[in-house]
Amino acid sequence: MINGVLSPDNYKSWLDGNRPNLRSFVDNFLSGIVTPTSERQGYDYLYQVDFQPITPSFGGALWKAFCATRPTETIYFNPKQNTLFLLGTGIDVDVDAQVIQGLSEQDHRQMCERFLALLERDGKSTQQIASTVENFDTSLYAAWASSLKAVPGLFKEWGIQRVSWIVEIFSNRVNDVTTDEATRARLVAEFQADHASQRQGVERAGLKVPSAIAPTPHANSSAEGARQLLLRALETLDDSQLSKIMVPMDVVVTLLTQPKL
Repeated sequence: MINGVLSPDNYKSWLDGNRPNLRSFVDNFLSGIVTPTSERQGYDYLYQVDFQPITPSFGGALWKAFCATRPTETIYFNPKQNTLFLLGTGIDVDVDAQVIQGLSEQDHRQMCERFLALLERDGKSTQQIASTVENFDTSLYAAWASSLKAVPGLFKEWGIQRVSWIVEIFSNRVNDVTTDEATRARLVAEFQADHASQRQGVERAGLKVPSAIAPTPHANSSAEGARQLLLRALETLDDSQLSKIMVPMDVVVTLLTQPKL
């Protein structure tokens, strides 16, 4: 089964040396993700899926979907897996999922009003800034930015405050869809990490797992594919499953072939 998933390769072709078996493949390329055990189910050895928090990378799309004034994607919370996923706006959802509403025009306006209050408190406000807030709508955001840039340092200060308030609003939205504190904290951390990913221009990246041997160039590309597939499998399991479950490798492969929302 595993060879079918890895076709046209097979796991033996990724290995050098005299031990071209599945356990050697796991030791060499999946260290830190899967650990072989001495237990068996029938003729198959069981493998321990090592617990580690896997933060899905949206490559900045999560942050964009939440903040955009005209979003092309909607954020959903899957209560069965305690995970977030994105779907194109207007696409029907075929699972029991809850929408995490993005920023509304009122949210954007209130952030500007909060910032204006801080400026007025510190004596930094200008008539242009106050007027822009008074007449604010999202189509005039460029005018708001220009009014801040007219005073050295204010636009940078606004950026810092804005990010803080957006995270605060997102956290409140998460509180509406789950009461589990650990899940809340993890989802907010994922949201903040996605913002950092967007700022750095980082697109979806694979997990780098050290291997016990230096693979050949062919094996190296195959190993990267294996790690990506394993990550997809791990994202289908909740935290309690990840911390306890031991499964045969062919079951892991089955998980890899399942479509992910």
